[in-house]
Amino acid sequence: MTDDTIAEILDRTALSPVPPSVTVPAPVATDGTQTNDATYARENIRALIDAGIPTLQNLIRIANDSQHPRAYEVATQLMKTMSDLNKDLMEIHKKEMELSEKTAPTENAPIQVKNAVFVGTTKELRDHLKS
Repeated sequence: MTDDTIAEILDRTALSPVPPSVTVPAPVATDGTQTNDATYARENIRALIDAGIPTLQNLIRIANDSQHPRAYEVATQLMKTMSDLNKDLMEIHKKEMELSEKTAPTENAPIQVKNAVFVGTTKELRDHLKS
């Protein structure tokens, strides 16, 4: 029996062939820097999103064909997961920008000195303050 005959018997349209499995990149060793870790996390999240899109499309197709509540529930759970992955990806970008702003020196930024310590005698301090 082929897919076409089963679909005809059940009065349903045949599903398209399942796409080839998505390959997830192998973990890359990082040196622990924030930039490398952010890049690694970003690549992993993108791979998960890329793998989830065809899976979500297939789940929606299955839910529509079966009209089963559980199939719709699984599809909506994957939609929520995909949405969370996209939010996580944007959060990585936001944190990267915040880190780069903190570490990037600005030319006209005022220098703030907190808890300056003078090492010397009180006479040297007094002479320094007078001048």
